[in-house]
Amino acid sequence: IQKIGMPDSTDILNWIRTNLNDKARISLNFQTSSYLFFLNLKQLRNIEIIDENYKIEALWTNRPQIEFQPIYHFQNSGTDVVTKLQDIKIYLSYIEKDAIVVSQLDNIAWLLNLRGSDIPYSPLFFSYFILTQERGYLFINKPSLPKEIARALNKNGIEIINYQDFIHFYKEKFTDKN
Repeated sequence: IQKIGMPDSTDILNWIRTNLNDKARISLNFQTSSYLFFLNLKQLRNIEIIDENYKIEALWTNRPQIEFQPIYHFQNSGTDVVTKLQDIKIYLSYIEKDAIVVSQLDNIAWLLNLRGSDIPYSPLFFSYFILTQERGYLFINKPSLPKEIARALNKNGIEIINYQDFIHFYKEKFTDKN
């Protein structure tokens, strides 16, 4: 197992370039792959990219259910959520983009000053986060979030949406946008 971007890790694009023939077919999980990676992959020879219609669930029939755990507020973060969100909105304006999708769990936890334990031995919780100039959208297991934290997030312009609704929401709102 290697972590992408670390000094001793293998670059995925170089590995594909070296080890796969022309006309290779690659299935790409668009939920976990960046748009930049997709664009770089498209530039490689005659590689066919199979889109999200490919479902790993069809192969992994005995996959255990996600066991969502309670989410809590992290008190000692140093910077409040409003300031962090405002900084990102300023950057979005600067780069002339409408929204940012955050899928890295540690980034979401830091950004929103939240912690959880959905993943054993880590303070992370399963989630996605989308920020636009108008509001934020946090996709989590809603019952895991205490009502007082949900109210505080709503007060800061963040809508709480069920984790399983992320892909549908994204396609509905952002398919034709930057």
